Amino acid sequence: MKKFRIKLMSASLVSLAFTSPVFAAETINLNDVVVTASRVPQTRESVIADVSVIDAEEIQRAGQSTLVELLAVQSGIEISSSGG
Repeated sequence: MKKFRIKLMSASLVSLAFTSPVFAAETINLNDVVVTASRVPQTRESVIADVSVIDAEEIQRAGQSTLVELLAVQSGIEISSSGG
């Protein structure tokens, strides 16, 4: 049993020696995503209806914990549950 512990500790130390610290990569800026009722891709500028943009600042300021809660406080959006 003692030899097993020594081997286990040795293996753990060896595996730690070969790991390297992982640093966060630089931030990647993504294009805006426009969600519409149609399945045809459109840019925000070409949509004929009112468009609401929810950016990172607004998400943090809202303090909502889920997407449903965040969307429920937006104007023009009604969310209802049908028992599912």
